Formats: sequence, C-alpha cells, structure tokens
Amino acid sequence: MRLFIAIPLPDHVKNVMIGLQESIDGIKWQSPDQMHLTLKFLGETPRDELSTIYAQLENISQQEFILNVKGVGVFPNLRAPRVIWAGVKKSDPLAKLYRSVEKQCQNAGFEPEKRSFKPHITLGRVKGAPAHRVKRFVQKEQAAALTAQMTVDRFNLYRSKLTHAGAVHTVVKEFPLSG
Repeated sequence: MRLFIAIPLPDHVKNVMIGLQESIDGIKWQSPDQMHLTLKFLGETPRDELSTIYAQLENISQQEFILNVKGVGVFPNLRAPRVIWAGVKKSDPLAKLYRSVEKQCQNAGFEPEKRSFKPHITLGRVKGAPAHRVKRFVQKEQAAALTAQMTVDRFNLYRSKLTHAGAVHTVVKEFPLSG
C-alpha cells in the first residue's frame, strides 16, 4: 500500500483553491478530493505494518489549531516550474505536529525526511505549460493576495492508489486532535 499522512482540507478551503484554477494548456490541476497538506510520505508499506503505524500515531497528543493559507508559488522555481502550490503560513502548532508525526514514523521504522518541511497545498502540476505563462499566473495570484483560514482538528493516514486517471486518495484512519 502506498501511504502518506496529511491534514485534510475543509470544503471552504478547497473551494478557494478551486477558484484559483484557470484554463492553462499544460497544467493539470488537482481535483478537490486530492487536496491536502502532506506531513509525511511513507511510500509503499506492507499491510502488516499498519498496526505499528496506528499505535505510533495514536501517541500524538496535540490541541486543535488554526492554519492560515497564504499566497501562491511554484517548485522548484519560476524558470522551470513543475508544481504550483498555495502556501501555508508556518506556525508553532503546525511545526509541532510535523515533528511529532516525523518522530512517531521513525519509531515505526521509517526513514527521517531529509528535506526541510515546506508546508503547502499542491494546486497543480506543470505538464508542458510555458514557464512565462505559469509566471504570469503566479504573479496575478500573488497580487490577489490569497488567504484562507481553517481549524486543524485531525490528521489522516491516507492510501494513494495510482491509476491511469491519476492518484486516488482514501482515508485509512483518522487521528483527532484534542479540542
């Protein structure tokens, strides 16, 4: 099973994200059911390791918190964009949740993440769109000053099944935060 851990987005935030999408040849926009904030990608994982993962993630104790979505950008850069994203403002509670998930996953036998945590919501993937067209889109959206706010009351373990139509994400288990 291909697994990852993420914060789900409420509909009002997904609607803001969908509202940004415009018809640009060469950009594959994310569908609303694929939108989330990834905390940890586990990759291919044997089914018999699920109970260990559950036990470790259930050790995480944290209060609900507010998350602010702000701005639009690209990875790796505007000269060669591959991913268009909405930014997530860094906060102490988000950093704490990320560190807790990372620690519990290491306790379950997963390798630590080598890259620094760059919280974001993937909006689309660049599949041949000219860089200048992507740059114009990003500059327009930056000028519009995207903002959205949500309460994080849980994180989920997801299964990601790759199909010819794209990835299909299914919640395997929810892990609520305390209110």
